[in-house]
Amino acid sequence: MLYDWLAEKLAIKLNVDTSRLPQPYSLNDVVCWHVASYGRREEAYTRLRSLLHKATFTPPVALKQLAEITDLDLFVSTTFNGYME
Repeated sequence: MLYDWLAEKLAIKLNVDTSRLPQPYSLNDVVCWHVASYGRREEAYTRLRSLLHKATFTPPVALKQLAEITDLDLFVSTTFNGYME
């Protein structure tokens, strides 16, 4: 859900023609199209960071429940959002 929202918003920011992407398109599809169209990879990262920074989502219930476990003080995440913080 988050990645779908980000893919849509990032496509708009990078002027990606989503009609030329597989449907439904992913965040990876948007970035790959941008780079293949001679766009700068760094621009995609910068725009993505900006979108995440401005987003006002609340962490999902599952992450809140995970954070309530007091016997664990180290969590490893492989995603780029800051919800685990």
